[in-house]
Amino acid sequence: CTIDLNPIRYVSDAGNFIRYVSDFKPLKMATFQAGINEDDKNNNGTWRVRIRLYHNKITKYIPTHHYVTKGQITKKFDIKDQFLIDILDDTIKGYRKKVSALGIQAASFTCEELREYLQRDEHQKIDYFAFAKDLINKISTKGTGVMQILP
Repeated sequence: CTIDLNPIRYVSDAGNFIRYVSDFKPLKMATFQAGINEDDKNNNGTWRVRIRLYHNKITKYIPTHHYVTKGQITKKFDIKDQFLIDILDDTIKGYRKKVSALGIQAASFTCEELREYLQRDEHQKIDYFAFAKDLINKISTKGTGVMQILP
């Protein structure tokens, strides 16, 4: 008989329960929130809306193409324009869908890698040769000296 109370697990051994503490840590999904930084006011009196990405205890920001004026925000600099909130919610739902599609792989991404993944165009073509040259130039192996790819 096994009773599983994550991260503690109890296993029956001839009627006696033995306690095992596993290294299992539940995965936490990245969180998103749209907002503005009150210090980032443009010369024309607008603020750029950014989506805050929090993942693995690190925060990064994803810029959007939306801007707000003083009339679209509260005194605490929260967005109050419902039309814009709905658009941003749809964007955040799309980001959550992409992260969910990664499954358990999402845990291995750093916050910066996840941000780059979310900003990447889904139909972006990958130039294999450019990728390979870049990868080879990044690889450094002891005893091989300097490696350079000729055009």
